[in-house]
Amino acid sequence: MEKIFTTADVAKICGVNVTTIRRWIEAGDLKAMKTPGKHSRISKSHLIDFLNLYNFPIPVFLQDKLNFVIIAKDPQALRFLEEECKKQFPGHQVHIYSSGYDALILLKQLNPDIVFIETMLPDIDAVEMCRAIQRNLQDPPIKIIAFFLSPSRRIQKKMEEANVRSFLFWPTTPEAFRNATMIS
Repeated sequence: MEKIFTTADVAKICGVNVTTIRRWIEAGDLKAMKTPGKHSRISKSHLIDFLNLYNFPIPVFLQDKLNFVIIAKDPQALRFLEEECKKQFPGHQVHIYSSGYDALILLKQLNPDIVFIETMLPDIDAVEMCRAIQRNLQDPPIKIIAFFLSPSRRIQKKMEEANVRSFLFWPTTPEAFRNATMIS
């Protein structure tokens, strides 16, 4: 069965208010079905058609088969990220590395959609690793999510300069994970 979204879900994906979604439905721009209670529901296929038609970015969680790479030294963080990938994206591939250097060598072969990088890797500078990914592996675009075991504004600023736009801070939650992976 195809995934169905509420108007609130679609509003969050599009970065607009629920009222705007309702207007798009009423105008016929966004196809929707009505529940017996007269609430609108949007199918995944109609949502993707709409996003493509109006040049909205397609969030990674709407893609059919995702390939995740997790690079972290902390076993608890690795376990959490792996479990969340498997819970929130069942059936998708998850590759785990505790060595940034090993992961960097294999990234081109793995062809990931999303890469989680712990910011304090022992064997490689995480900021430089992000820059290398941006330089060499951006076709198709790879979403990089920087993962902080302890907050560092200095490192976050360097990550932002390396075009990393999504961040997770430990301890984190499934909702924060979902939000980080959702932003396209």
